[in-house]
Amino acid sequence: MHIRPATPSDFPSAASISVLCFWNDELHDYTNPWREQHPDHFRSLFLRRHKVRFVTPGYLFHVAVTDEGDQNHEGEGTVVAFAVWERRGTSKVAMVWRKDTFWKRMTHVIDDNGERPCLTIVPVLERTLLTAQESYLSLLRADKSLHYARLAHFLAEAKSDFASIPEMWKMQTLAVHPNFQRRGIASMLLNWGKQQAGKEGVPIGLEASELARPLYLKNGFRKFGNLHIEDFPIEDVPIFLWEPRGLEGRWGMKGDVGE
Repeated sequence: MHIRPATPSDFPSAASISVLCFWNDELHDYTNPWREQHPDHFRSLFLRRHKVRFVTPGYLFHVAVTDEGDQNHEGEGTVVAFAVWERRGTSKVAMVWRKDTFWKRMTHVIDDNGERPCLTIVPVLERTLLTAQESYLSLLRADKSLHYARLAHFLAEAKSDFASIPEMWKMQTLAVHPNFQRRGIASMLLNWGKQQAGKEGVPIGLEASELARPLYLKNGFRKFGNLHIEDFPIEDVPIFLWEPRGLEGRWGMKGDVGE
């Protein structure tokens, strides 16, 4: 099993993994109440989201891929997990990630033979087209699994998740195919962020579902506080923080908080 930056060909697998992992998630109980009636629309939501984030400055998309001898290995490898990172901030380091993320993600894709894929996508054009598509679909209310007003409300409320921490890496999404869970793959994906955040001297933040909390606690995250969202099924969504070694407490964490 190895970790590599994602390419557009990975998005269908990532969308299928998202459906399996988030079907019973509290967030999608709220934002996608009609997913059982429209499962294809639910999957398409993730596919579009992955495409948008891939070309959005500041986002990095990694996948875990099988090696020869691993379960379900086929061809150049089977995508069994993924992680989506966002670099927040206005520092020089943050702006490098936020300005050059697309090119970094493509030139960073180097296989064992030292070969890079061709650069075939113009990020600004791709982002513009995808944004227009989302606006059009939203106008038509085309996604029948989605409660548009609830999604807009959640996104507006969630903007304040780590308002007191201007410089950080945010774990936006982490998902492992159910057949490959509890094998250390999620920790492998988290390790990239921990190593990078350690180099930069910044923390990692995330919101954790109830099922995922043991994983994050095992990986050194601690409960930082709660994100209050009006009318959400969970009134206070717990948020977690990981701090680089030697910088513990710099962002207001004093000992273990909560869980």
